[in-house]
Amino acid sequence: MIGGGAVAEQKVLGLLAAGAHVTVVSPETTPRLADLAAAGEIDLRRRPYRSGDLAGARLAIAGPTMARPMPQYGPRPSERACS
Repeated sequence: MIGGGAVAEQKVLGLLAAGAHVTVVSPETTPRLADLAAAGEIDLRRRPYRSGDLAGARLAIAGPTMARPMPQYGPRPSERACS
């Protein structure tokens, strides 16, 4: 999951319910995502997305803020995932 807001939280909860191993990449997260990370239920990388973060992933989901260019988050994952 690229992003740590409310939309990401809901998607992460659904993925966990389905038995997925979830990694969240985001400089900021909701309190619930932070709690899940503290409990070891998700992996959390508290930083902007970097090229290579999707290596080995079977599914990548980018939160709504990643749908448009935002320099503080780096390149959009969709621009790098297929290169």
